[in-house]
Amino acid sequence: MKYSTYSLAFLMCLFLSHMGQVRADKDKRLAQISASQLQQAIAQTPLESPVQQQLLSRARHSHLMGVAYTQYTDLCRRQPNNPSANLLRGVSAEYLQSDSMEPELKKLYEPYARGDLFSVAASCLARAVKLAPNSSAANLEAGFFFWQFGNDLPRGLSLLKKSLQLAPDNPRIHAMWGDVYANPEGRSYDLGKAVDHLETAINLEPTYAFPHELLASVYSRLGSSAKAAQEMSKYQSLLP
Repeated sequence: MKYSTYSLAFLMCLFLSHMGQVRADKDKRLAQISASQLQQAIAQTPLESPVQQQLLSRARHSHLMGVAYTQYTDLCRRQPNNPSANLLRGVSAEYLQSDSMEPELKKLYEPYARGDLFSVAASCLARAVKLAPNSSAANLEAGFFFWQFGNDLPRGLSLLKKSLQLAPDNPRIHAMWGDVYANPEGRSYDLGKAVDHLETAINLEPTYAFPHELLASVYSRLGSSAKAAQEMSKYQSLLP
């Protein structure tokens, strides 16, 4: 059965929309997607579309971050002043470098991760923010990178604060702030605030799995074992 280009992209979007946001390299239950299918979906989807972020997530799920990074690198070189192209290349470089640290992925991603992809990520994400200073997505992704991997906590937190100001109803931003406040090694460790942001993320999007997992960890540290078990159960029920 043949599909039109539009139908194929539409079907891909429907398929991606129900996938949970989990660490794919740890979840072997997810169905695979071929490199050619991923390349086709990326090429047929507008760079500004939120579906591109879902495609990045799907690439991780299928261990195809190298394929995604190569394609986004090509798109960024062809459109160097496109903030979305820079954003997507930066995020894919971040994912590829961080995933290549995993023992089971190190050999798979070795051909791509020989260089310093974190430098690529830093450059692209900073450029995305410069090109689109009022983009909540650019501020969020750059903020998370500089907080988590860029060894620049003040810059990262400043960008994350701006992303929250720009999109206060975005569940992913609240989940990220929950992660910030739940990090015992960070300067903003505050489990009470972590709970507030994670519960807000869940209220905004009840089927978003990640906040439930992190909230389970927070409640466990707070000594609320019953709540921790409840959140972990909810998290597991939301996995694909």
